[in-house]
Amino acid sequence: MPEETTPTPSAITRTFRYRLNRWWLYAVYYGLTRMEFVGINDLPIAGPYIVAVNHLSTIDTPLVYVALGKKRDSTGLVADSHKKNPFFRWVVESVGGVWITRGESDRAALKSALAVLKGGRILGLAPEGTRSPVHALQPAKTGIAFLAKHANVPVYPIALWYTDRAFTELKRFRRPFLRVVAGEPLRFDDPLLLDAPDRLQAFTDELMCRIAALLPPEYRGYYADFPRTLELLANSPANITQ
Repeated sequence: MPEETTPTPSAITRTFRYRLNRWWLYAVYYGLTRMEFVGINDLPIAGPYIVAVNHLSTIDTPLVYVALGKKRDSTGLVADSHKKNPFFRWVVESVGGVWITRGESDRAALKSALAVLKGGRILGLAPEGTRSPVHALQPAKTGIAFLAKHANVPVYPIALWYTDRAFTELKRFRRPFLRVVAGEPLRFDDPLLLDAPDRLQAFTDELMCRIAALLPPEYRGYYADFPRTLELLANSPANITQ
């Protein structure tokens, strides 16, 4: 069966669509929610790099899109189950998004993701691979370590707070509060990981511990009691997880 690919728009078309999408997403998110961004301004304006986020809700992907602000040329890895929604599919494909088959080793998607990064763009993805059914971190897959290694790019951990509560709050006619916190980047050749017997797994665990340390306790899940998470929390600024 022929491999299905997402048409890649030109850089000019992509930039126009990005700005158009960002405009209406800004209108929706700023109109319906209250948002706080911490550390986002420290991210480079241009790629290539990866932003890795925890995944709590269907509103996560557009929220990251809004949070990146001036980061013009970005896209993401998105589960192909969202293709069923024509509007969501249009948004993803308008910025050259990469569809990935959830729960499987999708070599074609990884190849496309590498092409995005080697093209100098910013790639967003959720290392857990799916939304968390328990609204807390789950064990992550090592695909992100593979991308960081072969594209030789930094990965920025980003923690999303309270997106799992957004629809409940909206149904009560309240504007939900959403918080987006960015941390320090991690590279595959970080000296901290050089002696690890399985560096793909070590990289993934380190990244997820960094995300956990940017989250409040109820969202840390699987990584809550990792020694590295506890070490990072002990040395983190007080305002990050409050």
